[in-house]
Amino acid sequence: MSIGISNKADVARAKAVPPVGKLVSTGDSYAMYGLRKVKDDYTGNCIEVRESDGDTTANIGFDAHGNLDEAALLTHCGSNDGFIKTWYDQSGGTSFDLAQSGSGKQPKIVNSGSILRANGRPIMTFDGGNDLVKRSIGTDDGSPHSIFFVYRLDNPVAASKGILSLHETTDTAMIRTDSSKVIEINFGNAVTIANANVPDTLFQLSMVVNGASSKLALNGRNATDPDLGSNDIELIVIGREEGTTDSNNSKMSCSELIIYSRALTNQEFQEVHNNVNGYYNLG
Repeated sequence: MSIGISNKADVARAKAVPPVGKLVSTGDSYAMYGLRKVKDDYTGNCIEVRESDGDTTANIGFDAHGNLDEAALLTHCGSNDGFIKTWYDQSGGTSFDLAQSGSGKQPKIVNSGSILRANGRPIMTFDGGNDLVKRSIGTDDGSPHSIFFVYRLDNPVAASKGILSLHETTDTAMIRTDSSKVIEINFGNAVTIANANVPDTLFQLSMVVNGASSKLALNGRNATDPDLGSNDIELIVIGREEGTTDSNNSKMSCSELIIYSRALTNQEFQEVHNNVNGYYNLG
């Protein structure tokens, strides 16, 4: 199976020609969310957006190159703010769309008629009171998993805040800042990663969650092999740690989340995070 970009020349070219729609799966993709077309054969929309003037909503798709359709987004929002009500799952399997019906809890993507960006790409921002949620995913999905997450901690970085939660019980399957404001990953065994909490800086955190055979990398570099644990996935919450109060919500931003229901090979792992790095200009 071929996933993403496989050589340095392709990665270099991706700086000029973004690698859109290059991630291909043969049924092992569990959930895929991006502010671009992540998967070649996906035919649905990218996001559902509410504009702040009349609270009308519209589905926003992709342009001819697979990028977010920014023209359609700005046409819908006009000079108003735009908030994400639904982030559609592009995996093609069981639909795990992330949603937030509460207008006061929806992350923002347009501010007064201007698209919010990081490294030149659209991004959604969570103000410390927002989250996107998918509960009741059916049968819990057991390990191993391969996860690629593009995020930014917005200044000031706070301690003990949930970023991504994949289980209804705290300390079970999640990414958060610990009591020292360091990024902590815990799928049954807590592991911290240095230099992943620089404020207002876009990162890709990529990992294979597979007990003692786990893998962890930041922006695709300096991969390590810690034991992350092997707890299963039973929901998806961005912006908060499930099982805690709203005071646990993070002030953060997010662009992409990809989850596979297996441990990718070393080559596949490299190809996916090269693809993501190339698109989001992560170097």
